[in-house]
Amino acid sequence: MKESLNNNSNSILQGGKPFAISFESVDSKIKYPIICTSNTIISRLEEEIYNEYPEYKELNTYLTCNGLFVKRFKTINENGIKKGNSIIVNIYE
Repeated sequence: MKESLNNNSNSILQGGKPFAISFESVDSKIKYPIICTSNTIISRLEEEIYNEYPEYKELNTYLTCNGLFVKRFKTINENGIKKGNSIIVNIYE
């Protein structure tokens, strides 16, 4: 198990200088800082969040940052996300 976490962390940190962003949910249950690079694909970070907060796997969610929709299969850089930004986990009702 520990080995797979290391592999996941290595894949998240490939391709650039690491920096921190955070994931937060609109219901305030998620407050999760995470290290990534500008080349990290959002879906890889999202997978880590949902492994930490498995109850969100059952919900229909979408992500926003700075008031804009986050595209899950694009990188941090392609989404215009910068060091210190927060990605909001929103829930469709």
